[in-house]
Amino acid sequence: MIGGHPTFIFRKDETIFWCFVLTHSPRTRGKDNIVLTQSPNPQDPQKQYLRPVIIQSHRDNFGKILEDWEFHKEDIALVMKLIK
Repeated sequence: MIGGHPTFIFRKDETIFWCFVLTHSPRTRGKDNIVLTQSPNPQDPQKQYLRPVIIQSHRDNFGKILEDWEFHKEDIALVMKLIK
C-alpha cells in the first residue's frame, strides 16, 4: 500500500518496487483513472480504478501483501498492456 491505497507490484529489485495504485476515485490529480471490470478485493464490491501511472518507490514504503485479492482476467490483460 502507498498512501493508504493498495498497489499492484509488477517489478522489483533489491530496493525498488514498480507498481500501479488502486483507488475508488475515477480521477486522481486531475487525470482519469481506468475503471476495472471487477474489484480485485473480494470484500469490497465498490467500483475500483487503476491509476495508469507507473510508480517507483522504495520497498520500505509498502505494507502487507493482500493475499486474497486478484484481478479479473480482462483487468489482467489491461494491466499487461500498461506495463509494456
